[in-house]
Amino acid sequence: MPFLLLNLSNPTNIMKKIFYSLVFASLAIIAGCTGRVQVENQIDCNVDPDEYFGQSYNASDFQFWRVLGESEAANIIDSLERMLGEIADDEADIESGGRLVHVPDTAAFGEALRKMTLKFADGTPYHYSWLKDEYTGDYCELLFLYGDAEGRPLIDGSHVDSASVVEWNGQMSVDFVFDKEGTEMFRKLTAATVGERLAMTLGESVLSVPRVNSEINGGRCSVSATDTEKACAIAAVLNKK
Repeated sequence: MPFLLLNLSNPTNIMKKIFYSLVFASLAIIAGCTGRVQVENQIDCNVDPDEYFGQSYNASDFQFWRVLGESEAANIIDSLERMLGEIADDEADIESGGRLVHVPDTAAFGEALRKMTLKFADGTPYHYSWLKDEYTGDYCELLFLYGDAEGRPLIDGSHVDSASVVEWNGQMSVDFVFDKEGTEMFRKLTAATVGERLAMTLGESVLSVPRVNSEINGGRCSVSATDTEKACAIAAVLNKK
């Protein structure tokens, strides 16, 4: 998809080993979306999501977005690299567009990007988001996300029928099932994005960026979490009606 870059600029911290660990984590999530996950143990939850996240989220705040492909993201990054030198002196490494680039510190870069309007040449809006390492909190990848022509997510948690926290293969995850409409929306979405990455977000946080290997039927998916409390908080948000 052709794009138009308007007044861009951006930053982040990355370690190669952190990024690759997130890639492997995403592979586990892809398996979860196929519906073939064998549940070993369902966890009883008693977590207030508003208290955990420090703000109130509704199910519709859990969203799916397409992730701009590597070649297109690289073109944007080329423009960014030419523009970022004036923002800050401190540099960091960031993964984006399939390669490492050097950018100023994340705080200055993020502040600059928030003031920008980003649109493709056809007028479809897109936005940026940082992928963070769950354990260290460090930024590790810059993503460009987009939804429909109006800038809305492709599917959101309002189409989730139920969510629960399970432990499988020693990993904690939130297992959720779409309602009838959501199941068909998710099938069409995955059929149209085979080979691409999708971002699952909650508010401004990116929870996961799995790559779609094939069309997904059945309406069942999962997202991993670093601990039981976070998993329970995400499930509680998805179960809000």
